[in-house]
Amino acid sequence: SYTPSSYTPSSYALPSILQFERSSHPTACLFHVLFKGLAFGLYAVGPKIIEEDVLVTVLCILLLAADFWVVKNITGRLLVGLRWWNKVDPASGTT
Repeated sequence: SYTPSSYTPSSYALPSILQFERSSHPTACLFHVLFKGLAFGLYAVGPKIIEEDVLVTVLCILLLAADFWVVKNITGRLLVGLRWWNKVDPASGTT
């Protein structure tokens, strides 16, 4: 049952996918979504705003390259714990 006192606008103002403050690293989450959104937005709206198709393509590629770097090096490490290196003990050979 719904009671008006249990409703708090701050917790339900945004969809759960956009509540960055609930993340352990909200800035990393923001940039993870930001570069993807900017690239998609430029791809969808860019040809209508910018007359040069080559410029839209180059800017999309640069945004997607930045997105790849952020996902690989920042959000992959902070949010998921991925590592692109391995430490091996020379004495035992274990990681």
